[in-house]
Amino acid sequence: MRVRPIGHRPVRLPTLIYADSVGVQFDVVESYIWLDSGRPLAMFSERIRHGLAELRIKEAAHELGAAIALAAMKETYASVGGMLASHRREEMAPPGKLWRPDWTGTLTAKGRVNILRNLDKEPFPS
Repeated sequence: MRVRPIGHRPVRLPTLIYADSVGVQFDVVESYIWLDSGRPLAMFSERIRHGLAELRIKEAAHELGAAIALAAMKETYASVGGMLASHRREEMAPPGKLWRPDWTGTLTAKGRVNILRNLDKEPFPS
């Protein structure tokens, strides 16, 4: 299999890592590499992950307000990816510093790969 962009949409790294892990063979025909990369959303992600875990425990214990807080936390986490690529056409100002559609694509790919990994697990108990 040769990896090529679909239309104008490149294949993201999480997708390639997943494909390799399930035995798909491919040749990368073109790539972009940033030597000065980092994990700018790592702290945000860790805080959200910790908060979700805590709220799930509280929700399981039927603590008052935990379900509402959990839903709000999930909505916040889900909306961040969209905010990184949003730019309102009616605004004539250039996008802000957080305008990173490349990050949005990677976050979306990671989410899709997580769904595939969950489907790869043993069947759900009945």
